[in-house]
Amino acid sequence: MNEKHDTLPLTSPTFTRTTRQRTSHKVSKLFGYIFLALTLFAVRELYRAMAPPDYAAFLETTPFCPQLPEYDPSEALRGREIVRPTVRESVQLLSDAVQIDTTVGDNWPDPDVDDKPWQRGFPEFAAWLQRAFPSFHSVARHETVHRHGQLYTWRGSDPSLKPLLLMAHYDVVPVEPSTSDQWFFPPFSGHIDLERQTVWGRGSVDCKLWLVSALSALDSLAKSHWQPKRTILVSLGFDEESDGRQGAQELSREIQTRYGRNGIAMIGAYDT
Repeated sequence: MNEKHDTLPLTSPTFTRTTRQRTSHKVSKLFGYIFLALTLFAVRELYRAMAPPDYAAFLETTPFCPQLPEYDPSEALRGREIVRPTVRESVQLLSDAVQIDTTVGDNWPDPDVDDKPWQRGFPEFAAWLQRAFPSFHSVARHETVHRHGQLYTWRGSDPSLKPLLLMAHYDVVPVEPSTSDQWFFPPFSGHIDLERQTVWGRGSVDCKLWLVSALSALDSLAKSHWQPKRTILVSLGFDEESDGRQGAQELSREIQTRYGRNGIAMIGAYDT
């Protein structure tokens, strides 16, 4: 018998093909497991990176955002009786503020170049601030920044302390003429609705409410002969509803020039 035909090859085509298929399948499964493990690891690390950190731990370990101890105002008042406005007086102040039309439009010009659009209501509002909060104006230095930005400085008794900064804006969004008949009350009426306990009009919430509240508090403190230990700054922008470049941006530059980066102890702001 011919040996070529009598000897069974140790590596027959059938045996080789089956073995290769099994080996290939095992290798594919191995790579699949490796890929799955790497995917799970990547997902875990991504979750760790994106998951919100523990806030308390974050505050304790982040040096760029130091937190001051909780403040108890009763210590500073020391039993002093504060002269507070009545609810009626406070509501009337907000109504008066709303009645001054301080609408700002998009792309209004730099007031240093063309101040005409800004003359309609902004100087009137600045003058009203002095009439409405006379006690605060008597103790704080008032400056204008970029013509219509209002900056107040109430000097504290301890100049080593970083100041407190209160911020707001007094411009409002335009009223589309086609919607004038859809208002319950005219947008600049400052209507006092006793039934709904509401003041109606542009700026009654955003942001003359915050502005009037902050200045009313400061006026009450000044009227009560209270003296701050820490300097108090009040910054009032006039174009937040457009882009803030003429008001808040210029005010922030001025404040940073005076007090430097990280030169403010705390900022209280509704809108700027």
